[in-house]
Amino acid sequence: SSMSAFFEEGDVIINPLDRRGRPWDLMGELSDEASYRQIAAALIPYMPGSNNDSWVDDGRTVLTAVLRSWKSLELGSMSSLAKLLGSQDIQRLAELVEGSAAARFFAEGNERMLGSVLARLTVASEMIGLLAKGTGEPVSIRRWVHEGQGRLWLPYRTDQVQTLKSAYACLLSIAMIETLSLPPNETRRLWFAIDETDHLGRITDLELLL
Repeated sequence: SSMSAFFEEGDVIINPLDRRGRPWDLMGELSDEASYRQIAAALIPYMPGSNNDSWVDDGRTVLTAVLRSWKSLELGSMSSLAKLLGSQDIQRLAELVEGSAAARFFAEGNERMLGSVLARLTVASEMIGLLAKGTGEPVSIRRWVHEGQGRLWLPYRTDQVQTLKSAYACLLSIAMIETLSLPPNETRRLWFAIDETDHLGRITDLELLL
């Protein structure tokens, strides 16, 4: 594999199924309103061939509001957030989005719409819970793009693809958007080496990066 040939001391690995992998720092990705929306979009991607993109947009609206409250109120770990998003605790979620555009989904009479939103939140819950696993200091993708040295690895074995592909597509999307947001710099050298891209499913911002 590429890692066996090119891995060097100081490189960073994110793989929750690898004992060398470090956890993802979700809270470290969040800074302004644009970042909340970007991370929500990465965690709840559009599905290929789907005709229900409106449900995805609704899920992103709710997740954005939840992330905003979770960050500002310092409510706990990524694992705790994942557990809440997957719990279907409507009352608690409604409290977190109160006063935002997402509050309408929790109004009486919107049960069908809310059910679809909760299904989207479950997708995000699974990714957040998976990427919370690891050892060592958590890694912010956005911060690494700005300050990182060496290489950031997202390795996988063939038998890990189904478990990791959505999570990796999420992290790659964050890295791509942050790279494209950097100011011009003639000396910067930041490369993306993505092998067997078709195994990872839909990487939302790959076309934009190219």
